[in-house]
Amino acid sequence: MFPSEPITNARLPFIRTTLGQDRRTVESFCVLGPAVRHDHVVNRTLRRVPGVIPAARRVRCLARAIAAAATSVVPVSIAVRRTLRALRARPGWVPSEGIELVDGLNVALRQLGDADGGNRWLHHRWLAIFDGQFDAVAARLDPRADFDVLCMGAGSRGPLALPLLLFLGGARCIHVVDPELDDTLPDWRLRWGLQEMALRVMTGDIASPHFVRRPAAIEQFVDLRRLFFGTDVRAALRTDTVRLLRAYVEDCRLAAGSIGLVTSRSVLEHVADTARCFDTLAELVKPGGMMYHDIDLTAHADDPFAFYFEESDGEHERRTDGLNGLRIGDYVRAFESRGFDAHVLTRTMLDRYDLVRRGLRPRFRDYGEDDLRCSRAVLVCQKRRATAGPMPSTTEKSRRAS
Repeated sequence: MFPSEPITNARLPFIRTTLGQDRRTVESFCVLGPAVRHDHVVNRTLRRVPGVIPAARRVRCLARAIAAAATSVVPVSIAVRRTLRALRARPGWVPSEGIELVDGLNVALRQLGDADGGNRWLHHRWLAIFDGQFDAVAARLDPRADFDVLCMGAGSRGPLALPLLLFLGGARCIHVVDPELDDTLPDWRLRWGLQEMALRVMTGDIASPHFVRRPAAIEQFVDLRRLFFGTDVRAALRTDTVRLLRAYVEDCRLAAGSIGLVTSRSVLEHVADTARCFDTLAELVKPGGMMYHDIDLTAHADDPFAFYFEESDGEHERRTDGLNGLRIGDYVRAFESRGFDAHVLTRTMLDRYDLVRRGLRPRFRDYGEDDLRCSRAVLVCQKRRATAGPMPSTTEKSRRAS
């Protein structure tokens, strides 16, 4: 009588005896694995064994027995290959060598320097930007904590690192605004910088004199369990604290007079409809509210002021290089005319640039040297109160460059 209970490795000699010690047939069952669960496969295999003409009932019993045994006697190498094939078929499968590569890249990335502050994945870049902003505006924030922030042009590379620092600096709600923040943005672009910053803060690796919240408060910004173990960073964000807005600032639907701080870095020079954007900022910022704009005034090219000598389709149309061409004096006048006290905190001057005035386009001919040679500037603005005087003056820092 053929056994009906499952057969383990210890029953392998019995299987070989039953099948006339035909080792090739036994091995064929081992290789077939799950396929032997089908009776017709078992029948076809048994017919290859001389002298074995089982009855239908015995065939069914044998099929059940060998089906249970086959998966337990499969050689390890075959089982491993099957497991790997199954894993590779899964979405998101990463081979071990891929994990090793990612780990190595992470180690190397964390050791990178960032002399020009251009690497958006590095935590110390964002900390330096945050400290620079709050060095300039913290003393004038009113209230010092629980103010709403508009973070302009966050970009698509690590856009949540700075908002987390703004939250620790006292922000109640951060509106992260950028037209690139659409649903097709890869999840890792949101996740990596935020994970790195959260870990650095919680382990005490970074700190700032401007932090007014403890590291444990990060849970009010993002669900840490879902951030590190979930599959959707957007779902992990606390929407009462941080909101991603896929839009230009002038298209944001935020309450008038609700914003206590506006921050941007290398954003204003890309604004096409400048008048509408500046009008929107004037409407959103509450009386006494602050703005900190770090503006790159170059052509973003080898020739820093190439657009001085090139044609454009029009003063109010988006240029082919994506720059509006405004000079620092234009920004100061634009915001002061809209109810702000504007002050240039720092400016970088290219004194040795070969500025041939006779070759300037007409729109740039009336600018002074301070405007034409300024390659970068930080503009700090405060919205005037009804009865308040001008913003206290601070010493402007000027950096001359060749």
